[in-house]
Amino acid sequence: MRTSVPEGRVRRLRSRGDFFQMKRFLVSCSRALILAMAGLAFAAGVVPPFAGGDDDAAPGKASRGIVSHPPLVTSKAATRDIAFAEARPVLQTFSDELPADLQGLSAEELKKEWPDYVRRHDSEIRKRLLQGDEDSLVNLLLFGTSFTAQPRITGEFLSQAKQQPKAATAQKPGEDLLSRVLAARVSDLIAALAAPGENERLQYMRRLLEHKGLTFGTPAARDKVRQYFADGVKRVGSEFDEYRKAIEAAHATGDASTEFAARSTLYQKRGISLDTSIMPDYALEEALKLLLKRGLMTKGSVRHVAVIGPGLDFTDKQEGYDFYPQQTTQPFAVIDSLLRLGLAREGDLQVTTFDISPRVNQHLALIRQRAGTGSPYVLQLPLRKDKSWESGAKAFWEHLGEFVGSPAQPAVVPASVGKLDIRAVRVKPEIVLQVVPIDTNIVWQRQDLAADRRYDLVVATNILVYYDEFQQALALDNLQSMIRESGFLLTNNGLPEVPTLEMRQIGYSSTAYSDRSADGDHIIWYQHSAR
Repeated sequence: MRTSVPEGRVRRLRSRGDFFQMKRFLVSCSRALILAMAGLAFAAGVVPPFAGGDDDAAPGKASRGIVSHPPLVTSKAATRDIAFAEARPVLQTFSDELPADLQGLSAEELKKEWPDYVRRHDSEIRKRLLQGDEDSLVNLLLFGTSFTAQPRITGEFLSQAKQQPKAATAQKPGEDLLSRVLAARVSDLIAALAAPGENERLQYMRRLLEHKGLTFGTPAARDKVRQYFADGVKRVGSEFDEYRKAIEAAHATGDASTEFAARSTLYQKRGISLDTSIMPDYALEEALKLLLKRGLMTKGSVRHVAVIGPGLDFTDKQEGYDFYPQQTTQPFAVIDSLLRLGLAREGDLQVTTFDISPRVNQHLALIRQRAGTGSPYVLQLPLRKDKSWESGAKAFWEHLGEFVGSPAQPAVVPASVGKLDIRAVRVKPEIVLQVVPIDTNIVWQRQDLAADRRYDLVVATNILVYYDEFQQALALDNLQSMIRESGFLLTNNGLPEVPTLEMRQIGYSSTAYSDRSADGDHIIWYQHSAR
């Protein structure tokens, strides 16, 4: 990452203060997981690593590298690829640092190549969903409780495991507590995947493994699945170890902007996962409060909202849960905040979600279908008891949903989950129907919108981090075309400044979630400011 930027190149966010760390858990425990999984195959009596199971060899391969789904009923809503002329401001800004397959081309060659380039790279980004699903399977293995009575492998568990002498827990020579629990969780998950029943998470992950060419019918086949899990956890642990090193290197420069820039593209080569949690929604509400207080937004001014990457709560990488149905929370949390602050009126608000995941889009389409028959949508809202939450964060959790629904019966918390508060909200059908999912890759696609249909507000948390600077700049270009003049983009990533675009960073807000020094978010405020 550059520490200084020559004139004419991308300029990064400049702001004061030190920045919160990202994704602390797997970064801190990655080494322990790598070491534990390195010997897991042999500790559990697994055959050596096998060569099969890659995408090219897998039978029944789905298009674009994604596990097959039922036909979507989501809308394309006039979504189209970004044209060469529309991308020209970004191409000019990055003229001396274009992606490798665009370098050395003349202006005419670029123009001719552009449509194929967009289609090719849209497909490549969508293929990253498969690796993201594999990452979610690792999360399920570590934190899930629906298939096992073994302890969850959380940060607290790892701390305890380090202090346990091997002899105290060993069932095999040289075995420690972590290795034993991991091996047991792997065995339990394999058994559950072999007979998933009505568990939707297990059903999906079984299809994913079958897509990879893995089966469960024989001991040898199950050994291959066990080795796949060992390889997957080692891969995820190694990736997060690399992220930690990248952040440490950026931090060592002593420049807050350089560090935040590194964090803002940290996952540019990682699989795109669907993780979601409610705390970034708290940071968004705090940002909206400040914008309202400073007169940058006014009461009743928000009618059209877009949420980029709303996510699906499968088993979040931050020690997530699987004891309640999959759900998406951010669209409804954003609506709740807008209504609470008076920025929007309930009968005069529409939220569009942009996502490339068939799972997310299908989920939203189905809950809309059910809402059309009068069925509400129940959100489960867990909150850890073992964290000292900031008063504002705790209050946000306590009141989330008051303006979009009513209290519902929460799910029963399994004993193995540990200390957890939970409440539930029954979202009103008319609120659900205000959310419209659209299959859109915000890097490469945009909507053609009339002036009175453009977005007053767009939110994007924990999603733009999956793209490099060039792709982020193209996303900003697409968003400018869809955001009304003086409208806002709120994101927890610092984006490249493209001088010829009209999206400008006008401020930021910092929100702490708990008393832990690294637990919180910065929300950066971008506004469409016509020249």
